[in-house]
Amino acid sequence: MENRLAEGNAKITDIAKDSKVFPPLFVWLLAQGGEDLAAGFKKAMEIYSARASYRIELLLYVTLPVSMLVLGTVILGQFLPLFRVLIMTIDQLGDMEVPDHDCVPVVAVDLADFMVAPLALLSWIACYLVSLPLRRQERARFFLDLLDHGLKEGHTPEQAIVTVSRSRDPSMGARFHLLAAHLETGLRLGAALDKVPRLLPLQTVAMLKSGEEIGDVRKVLPACRHRLTDGLSRPAER
Repeated sequence: MENRLAEGNAKITDIAKDSKVFPPLFVWLLAQGGEDLAAGFKKAMEIYSARASYRIELLLYVTLPVSMLVLGTVILGQFLPLFRVLIMTIDQLGDMEVPDHDCVPVVAVDLADFMVAPLALLSWIACYLVSLPLRRQERARFFLDLLDHGLKEGHTPEQAIVTVSRSRDPSMGARFHLLAAHLETGLRLGAALDKVPRLLPLQTVAMLKSGEEIGDVRKVLPACRHRLTDGLSRPAER
């Protein structure tokens, strides 16, 4: 990048060309400001700050079941010494044969070691299952932010999505770029969304179609955001 600056390149697209330091979407957002880099940085800050906030919320909701699993394991571990005392008590009563007392701690340690792998697997499964609807909501909110940005720039909904997709940023997901490909064939936003299922929740798609029918998609964006935010507390409804 230093060589490109030394060559007199002033445009961010020329400076960051083929650079692995800056994400393509970040470069595209800066480029939207034209020669006013401050305006470009402001747009990028708004988009990325919002997405960071969404992901923090996602992390907080996902860690709840994992925390419960870990807490349950800790509580179970507290009962292992009681298990040793119980064996010793039964041995003293002479009701049944048990292993030597020296073997009991080894059994307890083996049991604890045996529980590590299942606990890690259960934690991963819980994270994955709980995060499925939440990750979908996070992608939908990010989609609405990008759409709103394009509408503020005076683009149609279709132009807004296609323009952002041309940044080729992989963080938006394959379905986003597939939607843009359908829009480039001349489809309206509602029809294109029907061809890309699971990109957005059904309620969000229905609201966007309603905005398309009244001729102003931007009017329904606040309702879409409210529905997604409210849905964070009821992910099971998805």
